[in-house]
Amino acid sequence: MQHFETLKKKDHYDSKELPTSAMNYNGIWIEELIDGYYTLKVEGREMIAPDVQIQNTSIGGVVSNQRIPSRKLKVTFKLENHNPDLLLTDFRNIVNELYAEEDVPIYFNDERDVFYYGRFSGASEIDGAIYEIVSDFEITCADPRRYSQAELFINDVVNKDFRYNQRPSRIELKLAKNGKVSVTNTKQTITIDTQLSVNDSVVIDFDNGKILVNGQNKTSFLSLTSDFENFILRKGQIITSNNGTCKTYFREVTF
Repeated sequence: MQHFETLKKKDHYDSKELPTSAMNYNGIWIEELIDGYYTLKVEGREMIAPDVQIQNTSIGGVVSNQRIPSRKLKVTFKLENHNPDLLLTDFRNIVNELYAEEDVPIYFNDERDVFYYGRFSGASEIDGAIYEIVSDFEITCADPRRYSQAELFINDVVNKDFRYNQRPSRIELKLAKNGKVSVTNTKQTITIDTQLSVNDSVVIDFDNGKILVNGQNKTSFLSLTSDFENFILRKGQIITSNNGTCKTYFREVTF
């Protein structure tokens, strides 16, 4: 993400000095970038109810579909600067810093155990002729789920019951022989069609949608028939590979 020389970086904040609901956006506290910026409140972090669609019948109805809607986070903040021209510049720099063309990780000072994926999607207009404003901006989380900061580990057998469809965050392998690689959970399979070498390190990175071989992006090696998008963990599954031992990592999910 691009940083602007006009940003006035503060000395590092202690977590006790940050506002309770301060937002860390893609690794950055805005309070640390802009003098006079202060998070007042954040809306949209409450539990999201499913959207249940009912088809009417002669008595009541039947559920025809159920979905979880996207999440909208609204951040209300105060911004002050003794020079009204610089206040407007500060606001524009905040917007530029928030702009992203893909979802980024987001967490909050009072909720450090979980994070969201989202991106900046709008800001209210401000009056550029005053010294202090209270305004807000919006973050859209197309994926409404909260993810635990801590990763959990599965050696081979999935022993946990999941309330929601649970994908791995990544699967790691060290190859035992030369050849192609497949990983399966008995229902879905991921295949790398290219010949690889013994001791190569392979990471199937679900979080970022990549295949890494020895740290290099080799997503093009992935077979087009692979179940990369719908590789789901369920209790009782055994995660196995035809070439090396799998280490599977996941983050717990809540709404």
